[in-house]
Amino acid sequence: MKKRDVNKYPVGSPEYVVAHFKWRESRGKKNPSTRYDWFKNPRQSLKIAKRLVETNKHLKGPMLQCLSRIIEELDTQLHFWNKTVEEKTGKNLGLRITDKQKISKNEWILKVEGITHADNPTEELFKIVWWNHTCPTSFHLFQWGEISLSYTRDFIYSGVIQPHSNFIAKEIAIFTHHLQIPNILSRI
Repeated sequence: MKKRDVNKYPVGSPEYVVAHFKWRESRGKKNPSTRYDWFKNPRQSLKIAKRLVETNKHLKGPMLQCLSRIIEELDTQLHFWNKTVEEKTGKNLGLRITDKQKISKNEWILKVEGITHADNPTEELFKIVWWNHTCPTSFHLFQWGEISLSYTRDFIYSGVIQPHSNFIAKEIAIFTHHLQIPNILSRI
């Protein structure tokens, strides 16, 4: 195994830890030397990383299919939240996806138009990502925004979300509306 085979994985990922050990093994070394996550013992790190790599092989196909399906269903689910909020409050959220971009097989960027709680039109950017090395059965949601203590804008991590289009659409609706609506459009 060559060093370039190890470097194709992100440093700190379980794939990197396993590949690094295989590379060391090919050079005659018997002990692992890299750590994974918070594990300080390289042997324990390797054991956990091998288990995660094996699990991720089985999850990768279904989770990427799930992500594609969710992206396809988001228009319908945003329409559902528009209709639900309008029926219960008389307020129009005006939610609709204006652009979808597939950045990689596990990352999408969405542009969503809507109306804020102050009745101002808005356009928000969201990123939905599947990271197999952190939460292999969930997705991560990011929202475009201003970063604290600086004047730059970038995607801000919003949290881990369930792999279900209705749940993701609800989160996007809350962020676009800039306010939760108790008992209707809320996380409770």
